[in-house]
Amino acid sequence: MMRLACRFVVNFFFLIYFGNIATVVGLRARGYHNTSGNLTESFHASAAQLINLCAGGKFLPELYVLGAQKSATTSLALDLVRAGVESAAGDQKELRFFDDGLRQVRSMWLRQLPVCPASEIRRVLADFSPRNLAHTQMPVGWKPSTEGQKQVDVPALLSSFYGPQASRRLNFVVMLREPLSRMRSAWHHSHQLGLKWDGAAGPSFSKDLSFSLQEALHGKYTNWLWRSMYSRHIESFLDHFEPRQFVIVPFLQYMQINRQGVACSLSKRLRYPNICEQAVPHAEAPHANSRTYPALENDVPQQIRLEFEHFIAAENGRLVQLLARTQRQGAELANYHDRMGDDHAIKSWLEAAW
Repeated sequence: MMRLACRFVVNFFFLIYFGNIATVVGLRARGYHNTSGNLTESFHASAAQLINLCAGGKFLPELYVLGAQKSATTSLALDLVRAGVESAAGDQKELRFFDDGLRQVRSMWLRQLPVCPASEIRRVLADFSPRNLAHTQMPVGWKPSTEGQKQVDVPALLSSFYGPQASRRLNFVVMLREPLSRMRSAWHHSHQLGLKWDGAAGPSFSKDLSFSLQEALHGKYTNWLWRSMYSRHIESFLDHFEPRQFVIVPFLQYMQINRQGVACSLSKRLRYPNICEQAVPHAEAPHANSRTYPALENDVPQQIRLEFEHFIAAENGRLVQLLARTQRQGAELANYHDRMGDDHAIKSWLEAAW
C-alpha cells in the first residue's frame, strides 16, 4: 500500500509539473508570449494578458485595417465595432498616430492606448487608420511631389513597437479598390466637403489626374496617386511581417459579393465569434461616406484616361504577382476559391471585385 501511495504522489506531481510546462508551451505555440522570456513568469501571467494582447500595462491593437480613402475601410470598421471590436481611438474611428510623420516614439504611442483589460474575457482592439498602408518608404529615386510631404515607415515602426514575439500576433486586413474608381471617389468626396490636399487641389478631377501623371513621369508622386500603388505598400509590410498575417479584401467582395465570408474569416483569425455571428448573409455592407459624382465619360477625357490606364497597368500587374506569391506563402485572399497562387485566376478574382 505504501509503495502504491508513493507512486501515486510522484505521478500526481509529475502531471502537475509537466502539465504546467505543456500549458505554457501550448500558449507559446499559439502566440501567447511573455516578453521576459521566463517560463515561470509566462505561466503565472494573468489569463487576461494571455488572452488579450498587452504590453507595458496597455492594451495593444491586434488588428490593423489598411487601405486608402474610399476603399470601404469605414464600412468594415463600423461592422467590426458593432460586433464588439474596439477602436484604439476610443469613440473615434482612426487613431492616426503616424499621420504627421513626427511621432515615432513607442512611449508616446503607448500613452494613446487604453489600459490592458483585467477581465479574462476575450477582447480585440483595432487600429482603423487606413492611411497606415501608404505610410511606407518610396523606392530609391522616387520622391514626394510636395517638398513638405513627410515619409514615415509604419511597418518598421510597428515591428519595433511590438517586438518580435507580439508582432507575430498581429493581423492586417488590406482593402483594395480599383485605382481610378477610388481616386475619383476620393476627389469628389473631398471637394464636396471643401477639403483639398496634395494632388487633388485643382478645379477638376481630370486636371488633377493629368498633373499627377505628369509628376510621376519625373519620379515625383502625389499623395493621391501614391496611395493607389498598393503593391509597393504591401511589399514594405512584408519586409517586417509574415504573409500568413494578411487578408486581402477587394472593395466589392466586402460591399456586395460576400460580406459574411469576409466577416467569418476575420472571426476565425481573431478568435472572436461575434464578428461572424452578427454578419448578415447576402446583405450588402453599409455605404459609409457615400457621395454622388459625374459618370466617368463626363469626368475624364478619354486621352487622359488612356494615359492613366497605361501608367497603372504595370502597377496592377505587379500587385497580381505579389498576391499570387504571398498566397502561396500563407496570405489569405478573401473569398478566393480557385487555384492556389495562380496569376491568371487571381487577376480575374481581383478585377471582378475591386
